[in-house]
Amino acid sequence: MSDIITSADYDSVRGLLGVTSQQLPTTTLDLLPFHPAAELQIKGWVPNWATLVGDDLIHLKLAVVAQTAINAMAQTATSTYESEQFGDYRYSRGKSALSIEEKRASLLAQVASEIGAISGFASPPPVGMQLASPYDTATADRDGGAAFIRRWWG
Repeated sequence: MSDIITSADYDSVRGLLGVTSQQLPTTTLDLLPFHPAAELQIKGWVPNWATLVGDDLIHLKLAVVAQTAINAMAQTATSTYESEQFGDYRYSRGKSALSIEEKRASLLAQVASEIGAISGFASPPPVGMQLASPYDTATADRDGGAAFIRRWWG
């Protein structure tokens, strides 16, 4: 199987999530639910993925990077902290569910925007569509909503 991105692109995934390679190692991203699942999701949404070149290929890669980050969010949520400092007092706490959901929504919008920017796709799908991780139980399609996107563009 041909990969759209490789492990050399994982720092981009980590950058979107604000984590380090210690918090999200390459071996974790290589597991089926993360990078491989993101590749399958994007390939399902962009049937002509193997023929893309130039800017279209860059948009495709950016979509896979963002979808990989979405798929890995649950893995990093417990090890991601917010810090605050008041004078000499500083503390950290786990990220709130709201900030995690805000980040997820931002990444979903990025995936939709990158796919919508590929030549041949007239407009991006609606932001509220189900571009989701394979573990999102709210998603009707087990493939993360690819059937909906095919209906949208098909």
